[in-house]
Amino acid sequence: MLMIAPGRFWILLALIAAGTLVSLVVWNTFLPESSAISQFTFLCISAFILINILAYYSGKRAIHSKSKFRFVQLMMMLILFKMMVCVALVAAHMKINHPESKLFVLPFLTIYLIFTLFEIYVLERLARTNTPSSSPQRS
Repeated sequence: MLMIAPGRFWILLALIAAGTLVSLVVWNTFLPESSAISQFTFLCISAFILINILAYYSGKRAIHSKSKFRFVQLMMMLILFKMMVCVALVAAHMKINHPESKLFVLPFLTIYLIFTLFEIYVLERLARTNTPSSSPQRS
């Protein structure tokens, strides 16, 4: 079976989060004006962790749905939800913190890219779980 087991998902998510934090520490060393290590970036990482958890468990439920289109509907809803969360995070940060440099967007985009790639990997594995080629053949 191709599906990622919950234990493996949590381990991979923890590794992705730790790797993201390490990359932001390195980023902050070379480009401190980007505020790569800030309350905003920790909030973003937390938000993307929650989105990935939501995507994983929703995806697991959707692949077992009787509707063939439930998984696709879920993916479209997740994309819309993630876009709204991203816009809200950046807008709130700009309104509340009034950052001096617009370089804060670079760490945000890095976080977005890393967690989106992980989400795509996980959901792609879930989607392949119920494909005819992954189901055992009956004689």
